[in-house]
Amino acid sequence: VTAAALSGLLDGFLAAGYLVLVTLANVRIGLTLAVIGALNALIFLLTYRRQRELAATSLLVESRVRVYESELMNSAVTVKSMGAEAAAIDHWGKLFADGLNAILDRGRLAVFTDALTATVRIGSPIVILAVGALEVLSGRMSVGAMLGTAAVAGGFLLPLTNLTTSALQLQALS
Repeated sequence: VTAAALSGLLDGFLAAGYLVLVTLANVRIGLTLAVIGALNALIFLLTYRRQRELAATSLLVESRVRVYESELMNSAVTVKSMGAEAAAIDHWGKLFADGLNAILDRGRLAVFTDALTATVRIGSPIVILAVGALEVLSGRMSVGAMLGTAAVAGGFLLPLTNLTTSALQLQALS
């Protein structure tokens, strides 16, 4: 957790520095990068509460399964003498299924979040180049300046991706 937090802090400073440099070179590309950063933050914020709910549910269901297993093992003789093995196994099976469903729900949310962040990560360079091309076509930038600014903007995207990944990892652990 400490490594992820330290990495997030360094990546945050690096991303902010690149954002300032790009904005000084071209305000429109800088604003585009700010929007991309806001999209990453929005993905994190929109999934944060659900991730915490699913983590709590998963822990609760897992503890119920473990408690029931312990009680079942401690009272195996009583359950067997009463002929209640089938009911005990049926109840355990339902608890186990609830646990699997909680794990699947967390997995679905993780896949959804990963898909959104990957879409932003993959689409960002294309959007930056498109905005840069519009700047070149309007005469506000030369092609060389646009390519240089896009390269520096790429320097913003890597720490931003690392920052988002670290935040999602910390979210999953908490």
